[in-house]
Amino acid sequence: MLWHKGEFSNYRCKECGNRTFLDAKNAIEHPFHFFGQFEEKKEIIEAEFAVEEFADMQIMSGYHYNFSFEYDAITILPSKVVISYGFKVPYEIDYVRQKVFYKIEPVYSYGFDNKNRIINDYTITADKKIFATLAKKLQNILPLYAKELNIPSDTPQNITLPIAKFFFSYRHFKEFAFYHFDDAAFFNESGITISKALEIVSNNIKAKSIKKVLYTSYLQQIENSKKYVWKIEYNLTRDIQDINILCQLVKKMQSFRYPLYSNINLVNFISLYQYF
Repeated sequence: MLWHKGEFSNYRCKECGNRTFLDAKNAIEHPFHFFGQFEEKKEIIEAEFAVEEFADMQIMSGYHYNFSFEYDAITILPSKVVISYGFKVPYEIDYVRQKVFYKIEPVYSYGFDNKNRIINDYTITADKKIFATLAKKLQNILPLYAKELNIPSDTPQNITLPIAKFFFSYRHFKEFAFYHFDDAAFFNESGITISKALEIVSNNIKAKSIKKVLYTSYLQQIENSKKYVWKIEYNLTRDIQDINILCQLVKKMQSFRYPLYSNINLVNFISLYQYF
């Protein structure tokens, strides 16, 4: 990198007598490698480039500042939950004292918001491996923040990201069983319980017989498919007045495979009407 050989090896500056000159072209193309020859100035010189690059949080192509992750931290706000990786980034240089001042800058964040959406934020080039690592870290620490995330007390010990995302988004649910409800957002009453939700599905029919068959259907679906598909039952209880016919239809539904939204099951279900 030092230009003092070849045809100019004997050249000397007439003013100061200097015989050592810098290869400017090479210095521009490989700044860190070039200036790295001067160890006592290396941190200052690298910091100068980094300060300029991080003014708009964009790492310039061709420059490869030797970053390493300095921290990871979880942030829980009413609107989102994220875990972040951060870099120690230089932001000011004291040339008199030859000292560089650093700050922690989050550059990768992974999490979810209160709209039941995944968050993938980054301020430099996206890296799928880093997001996978962050997701795993977030998964592992979820049990520590169960209360802040509104995780119901009856939730199984294995709190997954989908479970946490669901209850963080629907903070009015206080029972874990709501996680299995199809289109759970429909049940938006504050402090709603499973019992109250089933009343809504029954359209507040008071007959004990229909309450019993609806509850049996609910338990069966949860056991068989871990999903409660309630919309057809809701429509039936809304439109059919005869309690005996209604109970028979719901019972017949229980013999079908859930959910009932496949074409085959819908055809079979509709064919039941010929008997009533």
